[in-house]
Amino acid sequence: MDLIEEKVRDIETNVLDKHHEQQSLLKRSQIEAVAYLLKMYDNCVRELLTGSMQLSKDRWLYEQEFLQRALEQSLRWVLQYCSPHESFSSDSWTDIDDEAFSLMLWARSYVKLCYDHIAASRGHYTASYDEDIHEIRFQIKAINDFTILTSQMASRSFHIDNFLGSIPELELQNIFETYRIGVDFNNLDKGLSFKHDLSDSNYRTLKNWSREAILPELEDSEDLDGFTLGQARDLWTLIFIESQVLTRLEIYSDVLFGSENSFSGFNYQLLISELVDDFSQALEIDSDVVSKIINFLTFDKSSQKSSLINSFFVKLGNERISLLLWNVVSTDPNLAFSSALAKRSRRNVYETLIQRIESTNVTRIAQALQNIEYVVLKEKMLVDQTQNKICPDLMIYDPLTYQLLIADYKHAIPPFGASEVVNRLKDLDKWIKQVRRYLNFAENNKKKL
Repeated sequence: MDLIEEKVRDIETNVLDKHHEQQSLLKRSQIEAVAYLLKMYDNCVRELLTGSMQLSKDRWLYEQEFLQRALEQSLRWVLQYCSPHESFSSDSWTDIDDEAFSLMLWARSYVKLCYDHIAASRGHYTASYDEDIHEIRFQIKAINDFTILTSQMASRSFHIDNFLGSIPELELQNIFETYRIGVDFNNLDKGLSFKHDLSDSNYRTLKNWSREAILPELEDSEDLDGFTLGQARDLWTLIFIESQVLTRLEIYSDVLFGSENSFSGFNYQLLISELVDDFSQALEIDSDVVSKIINFLTFDKSSQKSSLINSFFVKLGNERISLLLWNVVSTDPNLAFSSALAKRSRRNVYETLIQRIESTNVTRIAQALQNIEYVVLKEKMLVDQTQNKICPDLMIYDPLTYQLLIADYKHAIPPFGASEVVNRLKDLDKWIKQVRRYLNFAENNKKKL
């Protein structure tokens, strides 16, 4: 270990992994700390989504991702250090707001620093240390081809626009208006109740939309190890409707009473048994199945594969559970479900599904290109005189320009965080080598092609 690496490790151990222990919020109960963290997160995301912060789309995505990661890291600390007893203090809400803001602010810095340290430890950054000013600097190494990775990351903006643009806005607004009329804004402290009408045409539209929004290549009957995809879609539809109505009510309350009001940062916490029973009765699904779906979509502080990209619930130590309302309305459910399936507990299920999803999408791409008069071969095995073989997903020939495109399709989840980016770079090396084999084959067998 050289001196720079030793210095970095020392800072990780004695600064990065210790500083949060001084945070006052971590001395509170879990239910209070989580409630105020979610309030702080909700306020920030609300400002992002409502456009009160004038940001470009790329900057919006950047801020939203780091807010989500900051909340995720804050929750890991709270679930580790805070007492699970069921109590709220009598302290001033402004003081607890400040504590939650302080923890989130440090978590945001911590996440950024961890990204740099991970990238440096994996050999993608070089580090230098200035002893006089006690500063470590990181510089990216120009040794990797990031073209495919940056293209995938750039496509996130398109996917988010596609998700947000596809939401049945009219039906959601109808459900919200029906609910809003029955709300007594003078007695919000008494809490809110929500009843789903599954016979309502607005609900049915949203239910059908969920089939297109979540793993659209697969049927409802798909077994996800303990529940079907259709059951998970139905439960997510209810979660999505409740989250949309309650977050819209927050925005509506801001308009009526200003940004600080009794409904600002609504705290959605229930006993787990109550939540399971509510959804079980609404959907007429066995409570064990509902529990398994909720566990599937619940944040696990002990697993690095579990993140707020794939989690909509947080379980607390007193048999209570929180629903992350603003995370539900701002996260693409297709990405969330794909990422949740990729966790270790369902990895085998995910790998089987991905093979079918890739095959389905390759067929759809081939058909679309044939419809506009390209010549397409799908998954065609080619063998040359020396018995070299290739079997690309697609070979696409343009009869007007005499150009040939040889392509492989990869249904890959976008990487989030430094570790996932590093792993994706390893995958890209394998994929690029495969494509180069195709190109070499093509160069040596032009007549055959």
